[in-house]
This record gives sequence, structure tokens and C-alpha cells, in this order.
Amino acid sequence: MRISIVGAGVAGLAAAGLLAADGHDVDVFEATGEVGGRAGVLEAGGFRFETGPSFYLLPELLERLYRELGTSTEAEHPLYRLDPAYRILGDGGETLTLTTGGAPAAFEAREPGSGARLEAYLERAGRLRSLAVEHFLYTAFDRPTDLLAGARALPRLAPALATSLAAAAGRVAGDRLLRQALEYPAVFLAGEPKRVPALYGLLSHADLAEGVYFPAGGFSAVVAALERAALRHGARIHLRCPVESIDARAGRVRGVTVGGERVPADAVVACVDAHHAEHELLEGAPPEHPESWWRSRDPGPGAVVVLLGLTRALPRLSHHTFCFASDWQRDFDAVYRGARGHAVGLRALGASESVYVSRPTATEPGFAPPGGDALFILVPTRADPSLGRGSAWRAGRGDPRVEKIADLAVGRVSAALARAGLSDGPLEPEVAVRRTIGPGDYAWRFHLWRGGALGLAHTLGQSALLRGRQRSRRARGLYFAGSSTLPGVGVPLAAVSATTAREFIRRDQP
Repeated sequence: MRISIVGAGVAGLAAAGLLAADGHDVDVFEATGEVGGRAGVLEAGGFRFETGPSFYLLPELLERLYRELGTSTEAEHPLYRLDPAYRILGDGGETLTLTTGGAPAAFEAREPGSGARLEAYLERAGRLRSLAVEHFLYTAFDRPTDLLAGARALPRLAPALATSLAAAAGRVAGDRLLRQALEYPAVFLAGEPKRVPALYGLLSHADLAEGVYFPAGGFSAVVAALERAALRHGARIHLRCPVESIDARAGRVRGVTVGGERVPADAVVACVDAHHAEHELLEGAPPEHPESWWRSRDPGPGAVVVLLGLTRALPRLSHHTFCFASDWQRDFDAVYRGARGHAVGLRALGASESVYVSRPTATEPGFAPPGGDALFILVPTRADPSLGRGSAWRAGRGDPRVEKIADLAVGRVSAALARAGLSDGPLEPEVAVRRTIGPGDYAWRFHLWRGGALGLAHTLGQSALLRGRQRSRRARGLYFAGSSTLPGVGVPLAAVSATTAREFIRRDQP
């Protein structure tokens, strides 16, 4: 069968390898000049920056994909387990350092009694994780047997679906920093703690009990491994070949148009943003979800990313650091409900004062020249392309609001590191290279709906079978994979979505 895949991100490359291994004739069309999608690489001034994912969690999901592709994680990119897993810095100079397996002791030291409560919380989270993998992650929810299996597991999941992550965290600890340690996964799920179900506390089990990892060579090594597997199995990858349309006349996929030429296909797997695929690429059939459905969706946050190359190393800074504001609910209000009431600062610009810092050189020194350092700073913002584009993929500076957010974020990080004794002075004078990414880039380069940086938020109404469909009901032979469809956002779940898309195609083959 001839299959065209739209997009060479993680989901697209994984789908290409799986489908080519099944014997199909597979072409992957990528609009940009590199594979990886948001998991990209930028090099400047001797520094190497990864522009997307930085947390490697749930390693068993990628290992399962690699096995299906005839390889393994160890063969492709051995994993470093990070120690500490991450560090949290508070506004007042407080520091919470969390190690794999050591979190209960760290909690107990700050709030007597919370250590035992955390152990119980993580034990429950581990059970939820097993249930999710067994009954939901690899389930397409398109057959009665799928729905029946989910229904049988639902009573065990119901308590975690009926309460929020914030409420669950509050039952473990009253201390602000401890609660933030349990609530922060909501941000990486494109949501906010009071709207994300407690079910997603399973990620705390992943990072605090199982461990936070980093692949040797960075996330670009994951992308390279998937590209090698796809090519090894016979898929063809075409760069700088944007798909202009998906032809689905008479309710059946006929092919795609690339460079003005029609490429026949028996099936198409759209591994790009689902809204872009349905409303901008699909021709000859109605979209799977009308605009009214999309207007009711939560796009999750946008982001401003600041990539800094420093002339001075920061050896006391760990790989992952969160700089959290003491009143971080106001950050979520600014990102999700607008800048009203915030006269100055990041929140007045629709951005969060709580930011994340990755220092990959703590694990892979080659990301920076000798004596230097490389930082990735993520600032959640409202999902709004009008905030502007950054400088990462064009000459000169980024748009004014993106650069203003970047300036304020760098100043905030610089002050937080100094208060915690993790730096020896301001960062700004040491900046040799600076590149920025804004919500406009996510909309322009990746066609992400409303400039969201991650994908649809994992609210209760946008999880599992309520998130969307992977097989089109309007155009036979059209399938979806990636972060805007099932099962959700992040590299491991993108890999899972490729696997389930492959299963749909297997079922639908004549």
C-alpha cells in the first residue's frame, strides 16, 4: 500500500518506520529542512541548542517502539539517569533538591508528616501509571472491546479523574514548594494544576520514583534513531517538501499535493497539528471536527524560549531547574485568562513569572565550547501568535514583545540563581549567543493551532476518547498522529500515537 506521511517530527518518523516495516511503500514529506519537528537543533557560535523537549520520562514507551523497529534504546542512545532529578528555586531563595527515590526524605525535612504521605501518593501514582499503560495509552477507542476494557478499568481510575492535580497535591503537603513539585507536571501536559485531573500524578511517579533521564547526545539522538530506523526499513524522507493539500474526493484519500504535483496514496497519516490538517490541508471532504468544536478546545499554553550561550560555565547549576513564583496561580491566570490586573512585568505581557531552565551541559558538556555554558529557558505564555516570532529561524532580533519577555525572563533567572548561590554574578554580561522562539514561530513554522507550544491541554474533557480521533470518519484512509490527538503531548506519547495509527491501518487493510 502507498502511504504518505505529512510531517517528519517524532510521530511522523515513528509512523514511517513502523509502516515501512509492515511492507508498505512509505513517503514522508517535511516542510522544513530538517527532521524532528519541535525536537530540533540550532547551532551558533560553537554552541548547540535543542529547541524542544528536554525531559526524558516513561522510557519504557520509547523502548517498546524501538523493539518494534528492530532496535533498542541501549543500541541507539544510552540513557543517563539524572541526579538530582531537578531543583526548585523559590522567590525567597528557598531551594528544594529532589533526587530519584529521595523525595520522601526531602519532603519530610520541609514538612513533618509529608514524607509518608508522599510515599503513599507515589504508590497510588504507580498503580495509575500501570492502569493507564495497560488500558488507555495504546487504545484507539474505536471498537466495543476497547470501550469495554476502558469501562472495566474506570472504577479504579474514577477517584483520580474526579479531582484535580492541585487538590491531590494539597492532600500531600501544605508547603508551597512541595505542592509545586507535585503540580508542575500540569505545565508539561499543557494545562494548569486545578484543571488537570489527578490521574496525571502518574508523572510524579515517573520522575520521583523511576527517575528523570537524558539520552546520550540529547533529544536529537532520539530523532536520529527514528530517522535511521525509517530509512533502514525503506521509507523515503523528503525535506523542504511541504504538503499543500490532502486529496479526499468522494470521501476517500487519493493522495497529497506537493510542489504543485499530485502524489497518489492509498492512505495518509497526518503527523502535523490536527487543526492544520483538517482545516487547511484536507480537500474534498469535511473536516473531522468543525471549527465550533475547535473553538471549545483549550490549546494549552504558548511559550517564549530563550537559548543562551554563555562565556562562563555554571557548574553548580543542575540539568533541570524550576524558578517558581510564590503566587504562581497568578501565572496561570496571566497565561490562560489574560493580562488583566497585571500592570508590569512578565504577567502584563501574558507570560508566566515561573520559568524552567535546562542546562544540558550538566550532562553533555559538548553542548558548549570549553569554559562556556548553554541554557534553555522556557517561559509559558498565552497561546497567541500575535505575541510575535523570535530570532531562532530568521536574521536579526525577534519581535518586540518576544524579546521583552526574553529580557525579563533572563533577568528573573539570573536573580534566582544568584539568590540560591548557583551563579557568581549576573548572566547578562556573559551572553555570547542569544536566540529566541515565540508563539508566532509555533504557528508559522509548525502550524500549531493558536500558537500553542505543546498541544491540546490535558483537561478531563480533552483526555482519552474525548481528545479527538486518530481515524477520520469523513475521509477513508486518513489517519492522525502527534501531540494534538490521542494519547497526548510529549515525545513518548507521540511515539504511542504512531503505534496506534499503524494499528488502524492494519485493521483497515482489505
